[in-house]
Parts: sequence; structure tokens; C-alpha cells
Amino acid sequence: MGLWVDAAGATVRGARVAGRELPVNGALGPWDLGFFLDGAPPDGVEVRLLVDQPAGALALRVADRSDDLAAVPGATPPRGRVLVTPHLWVVHGIEL
Repeated sequence: MGLWVDAAGATVRGARVAGRELPVNGALGPWDLGFFLDGAPPDGVEVRLLVDQPAGALALRVADRSDDLAAVPGATPPRGRVLVTPHLWVVHGIEL
């Protein structure tokens, strides 16, 4: 799974994912917070964000990755071929 925060709409001051603190300041200062988490449990993980947000919506991008192409209706590997990276990403932008 993955999640990204649009820094144009908010500044992330703190982030905790699955009980672990994430760094929110890189070498050049605050950055668009984002992460990938492999091996998330089926019931998901808790994400806590502390943000400074001016008036308006907080824009997030959320993604889920699966190795099971059969989960997508009509998606089948090509016959006689091997998929080197059989990952499928589904990305959805939301505003809170």
C-alpha cells in the first residue's frame, strides 16, 4: 500500500504508520510525505498524520498493490510469456 500527501495544501508535522514514526523533514526541509508499505495485513494499518493545513481540503493519494492479476476482471497474463513484474497498482486521489 502507499499514501502521499500533497504539500501544496498542507505541511506534515508528524506521521505514524503501523506504530512507527516516519521522518517528515529531509535534507532540504519538509517534503511531500509519502510511503510504500509492503506486507500490510488484510485488515489494513493505522496511519496518523499531524498537519498544518490552511483552509480547504487536504489532498491525499492512496494506492494498493497486488501480485494477483486475477483480482482484475479480464486481466490474464499473456500466453507463453512470463510477467517479470506482475504488480498491479490501483491509485485513488481523495480530499479530506
